[in-house]
Amino acid sequence: MPVCGGASRASDTITIHWNGVSNQESPVPQLTTALNANYPNPFNPSTSIAFSLAESARVKLNIYNLKGQKVKSLLSSDMASGTHSITWNGDDDSGRGVSSGIYLIRMDTPRQSFTRKAMLMK
Repeated sequence: MPVCGGASRASDTITIHWNGVSNQESPVPQLTTALNANYPNPFNPSTSIAFSLAESARVKLNIYNLKGQKVKSLLSSDMASGTHSITWNGDDDSGRGVSSGIYLIRMDTPRQSFTRKAMLMK
């Protein structure tokens, strides 16, 4: 508590103890296999699709319309563990632009499958 004239006593001192975690003590986050949201979404004319792999695996990345018909095969390859990104420019396997609408991005690995929605707006 301050004394008149703005002076303070030793008992007025506040001590703060912080139990922070140093970089050496914090665990390294484990990489997981995941299909991230595409960006931008909605998109025009292209969108970036990011995904991560906890371990090396065969990856298939396909685009489907809402009827379940495959529109585009983006990737079918053995990939190393880590983060990856691929761009879809809104075309089908024949190179023709697809119409505006909602599409499903599907990623398949030998152990898991993931699906995300993407919206093309022209």
